[in-house]
Amino acid sequence: MQEKGRYVILGGRKIVTFRGLGMRMAVGAIFRILSKKEMYLMGLLDELKDLGVNVEEGLGRLGGNAAFYEKMLGSFIKMMNKYSFDADFDCEDYGEIIEKAHAIKGASGNLSITPIYEAYGKVTDLLRKEKPFEAKEVLQKALPVQEQIMDVIKKYKGEA
Repeated sequence: MQEKGRYVILGGRKIVTFRGLGMRMAVGAIFRILSKKEMYLMGLLDELKDLGVNVEEGLGRLGGNAAFYEKMLGSFIKMMNKYSFDADFDCEDYGEIIEKAHAIKGASGNLSITPIYEAYGKVTDLLRKEKPFEAKEVLQKALPVQEQIMDVIKKYKGEA
């Protein structure tokens, strides 16, 4: 940090101080703003961990960039809105369900959303083995956790 008259250079950026505030108070206010964003991310990631999401692995897939991980979680919500399906699908014609389950499995695997990834992996496998009733059972057990995960993401993304 360098003081330059009425502004501070912090991390290579010029930060203008507020009139009447000293340099330390201005820098402290900036750190409090950054801390709110960090606290927001920590809350999101902690709640996801509590639901079985392997956040560390997901972050590792994205080079440790928590902001990008958060953005991808928002994209995951949009994808789930498009591809999700109920457990009461037609047991005679489920070709489209296999495609949807496979897409969900891939997206959740990329973000290490483990409970959803594992459930849809099983659903996909069972449907490919022509066992739709067993697939329904797996999906019925997974949907409450899926809903909790989706609700946490929506809450932090301002969509709840």
